[in-house]
Amino acid sequence: MAHRYSTVLEAYSVLGLEQGSSLDIVKNAYKQLALKTHPDKNPDNEDATAQFQRLSEAYNVLIKHHDQSSSSPHRHAYTHSYSSYGHYNDDQYDDEYRDVYDDDDEDLAFYMFLYEQLMRGKGRWSANMRYQRYNPRNSETTEQLQARMRRVREEQEAMKERRANEDVLRKAELEKERKEREAMKERRAREDVLRKAKLEKEREQEKKAAEERQRLKTTHRKAQAAAFQKSAAKKARAEQERLQTLRSEVFSAARRGDGDKVRKGIYEDNVDATGGEIIAGSEAYARRIPEDRQETLMHIAAKNGDAKLVQWLDCHNADPEECDESGMTAFQVALQRGDTSVLKHFYTTYRPEDPDYKHIYSGSATRSLLSLALESHKPEAIRMILDKGFASEEDINEERAYVISTEGKEALCGTGTRNGDDKYDEILDILMSYGGFSAPAPSPISQRVLHSPNRIFKQFRQPPSKDSAAHAERLTQLSPESQNSFHILLANNISG
Repeated sequence: MAHRYSTVLEAYSVLGLEQGSSLDIVKNAYKQLALKTHPDKNPDNEDATAQFQRLSEAYNVLIKHHDQSSSSPHRHAYTHSYSSYGHYNDDQYDDEYRDVYDDDDEDLAFYMFLYEQLMRGKGRWSANMRYQRYNPRNSETTEQLQARMRRVREEQEAMKERRANEDVLRKAELEKERKEREAMKERRAREDVLRKAKLEKEREQEKKAAEERQRLKTTHRKAQAAAFQKSAAKKARAEQERLQTLRSEVFSAARRGDGDKVRKGIYEDNVDATGGEIIAGSEAYARRIPEDRQETLMHIAAKNGDAKLVQWLDCHNADPEECDESGMTAFQVALQRGDTSVLKHFYTTYRPEDPDYKHIYSGSATRSLLSLALESHKPEAIRMILDKGFASEEDINEERAYVISTEGKEALCGTGTRNGDDKYDEILDILMSYGGFSAPAPSPISQRVLHSPNRIFKQFRQPPSKDSAAHAERLTQLSPESQNSFHILLANNISG
């Protein structure tokens, strides 16, 4: 079926060109489309011939359009007529396709195909074609035509066979590629399995390594902790020993009366001024255990009569209320020794009438302050106790009875020297003046013991053993009642 294009615009559209495209562009487009749509390249497409005819008609319209536009005398009018009454111009066919196929073997094959269809009258569209003129240049004999046609068929068969071989090769190549892809897929799957197994193994190894590192860290930390504890314990023991040594040296200096070293130890070496010589838990580091483990530096200074050291200790955290093992404070120790300078420090610093300071003066000893003052044989110390109101009427009566007794007079007068007699008379006068009594006759020792059994320990300051001959002789001087009281007190003292 023939197609007619009434407009140039439709012809441009069939070739896929824009309106106004140049003749060279039209030729190139037509050549490319003709090569794609000619029947030889599309044997299975029944519409190939019709498509080729449409392209040819559109090409003719555009050729005429350009010829009329340029009015060139050298251009031919390329026309194709496909009407049932029209004729096909062979010169026009030859000139037209010479422009399209002039360079390669595919052009020749295409010409041969078209020529065969025209000559044999077997083309799908050749029945409607007629030649307007015959070009004797292209005439050939029947044998030549048959030979050429035979070559064309052979070439077509060879091309078909070649294409079949190419298809086989292509299929084989595709199959090979498919197998390679499957092999690669399997290989990748195996690699994935191996990689996963390797990763799992590495994770397991890393887990074990981490556990081992953690175990080593724990062991190391425990070892460090043990070593630190051991080192800390060693350092603590060394520090304990150092502190105890310093403290013992300070106490030794205090007993020697070396106040400067005592001050240095407390001020520079931070030795505590309170407490006894032995630090709790440091007994093993003490060079010697003191007789009185509760005796403080203030007790020692008071015993030595070092009022300046007592005052300095009092200003550097020493506790005047601390008692030794006998229950006496530093004040009581100083009173027992009759050191008035130390006593005056306490009186001045701690007012006796203030109840907050009561324990400084009373301590926890069972003996009265007046008995301690009498033991010092110092009239001034006795007067201080009486002046401050530390002695009750009962205490005065008890001590007066002891003083006027034979034993008391012997204890106070000593060897019977003039100074001893004068001191005795002064002490007795003090007691009589504060007690409001006249001088009585000396009472026997038995009466004194009955009034105050504790005074026995005044005469027997060191508790005697039961086998002591000296003490036994002295006990014979007592009445049976007094002897019985003494033995009771002695038993209590030993059991306590």
